[in-house]
Order: sequence, then C-alpha cells, then structure tokens
Amino acid sequence: MIPKPDGSERPLGIPTVKDSKKNVNGRSLLVAKEKDLIKNLNPKITGWKNYYSTKTNEKWMQALDWYIICTFTRWYNKKHQRRKHMSRVGFVRNSIYEKGLKKMARA
Repeated sequence: MIPKPDGSERPLGIPTVKDSKKNVNGRSLLVAKEKDLIKNLNPKITGWKNYYSTKTNEKWMQALDWYIICTFTRWYNKKHQRRKHMSRVGFVRNSIYEKGLKKMARA
C-alpha cells in the first residue's frame, strides 16, 4: 500500500493519471518547446490508452483528448501572453496534432 497525503492508502499495482501528470501551466515550462512537451506526453498517452481502453469508453477517451487540447491551449496562451485563456483553440489543436501528439480516442 502507498500512503497518500490525506492519510489513506491505495494498492501498489493501480496506477493513476494523477501520479504521472505534471503541471503543464507552470512558469518553468513556459520556456519549453511544444515538441518537447509532446515528446514527453506521448508515451504517457500510449500507456493510459493501453491500460484504460475498452470497447465502451470512446466518449471518455474523447473527453480526455479535449482535456489535453484545453491544457495545451492554456499553456500556449500563457506562453504568448494572451489574456483569454482559451483563445486560438482550433489553431493549437491543429498544431499539436501536426507535430505528432497521439490521441486517446480511436482516430
């Protein structure tokens, strides 16, 4: 069992998305390049997809894809000092998929 900060425990063999997630919107990552972030995120996406994929969870996978797009959009807008945190979402979506970001949902 692994102790959590709140004092409860979880079994050793159960990975969580929260364990491998890093704050993409932190100040230190504003100097990072988009390709580097994608390169670090692709193995995690592949692992999550392999572990959590079933025949019936396509909507859930699409929701995770949308979450990743929104997170990259907020990071992009913070990096380029845009006031609206969700502006240019279409541009960012096309950009990250052109640069090789993998999808959770079936394409």
